[in-house]
Amino acid sequence: MIVCFGDSLTAGYGAETSQSYPSLLRRRVTVPVFNAGISGETTADALLRIQRDVLDRDPGLVIVEFGANDFLQDLYNSAIDVDGVRVRFRTMLHKLADGKRKIFVVKFYVYDMIRFYLDDNDMEVYDAFEQMFASLEEEYPIEIIENIWDGIWGRPELMFDNIHPNAAGYRKMAELYFKAIDPWLKENNLLK
Repeated sequence: MIVCFGDSLTAGYGAETSQSYPSLLRRRVTVPVFNAGISGETTADALLRIQRDVLDRDPGLVIVEFGANDFLQDLYNSAIDVDGVRVRFRTMLHKLADGKRKIFVVKFYVYDMIRFYLDDNDMEVYDAFEQMFASLEEEYPIEIIENIWDGIWGRPELMFDNIHPNAAGYRKMAELYFKAIDPWLKENNLLK
């Protein structure tokens, strides 16, 4: 089983559920794919359901995509708590990294996205997130999916709103996910 664990970008907000990246992935693999994406969730919310939605399902592969809502909520509170996000990611990965599964962690942002919300004086937030993901990759047996927004962010024809793709955007995003996990799927003979 594959579990896609995340927020609205995993749930597919802005398109039909059948157009979410987990649904598109399901069509390409020989094992069940569970969409554990819930719109609006933060890393704190993820910790509350990681046992039920991920560990109890005992997946061979987990794709973890959180952080955007932490960033946006903190932005509106005028204090972006990257350290808090890091602690919660470490707690998640400590639970997941038990040697039973492959783990991919998704960077929820691109530089232009962070710049959209912050002025040039606040761009140390981008650097802090970059350092956070680099340290997680050093500490845990994970692979980082670098850029799920490649060719999507800032293109109105691929966006539902300012922060979610539309169906066409999710198709493009699904290809980026698939490209990242394809070697593992091939290695484990899980492709249709």
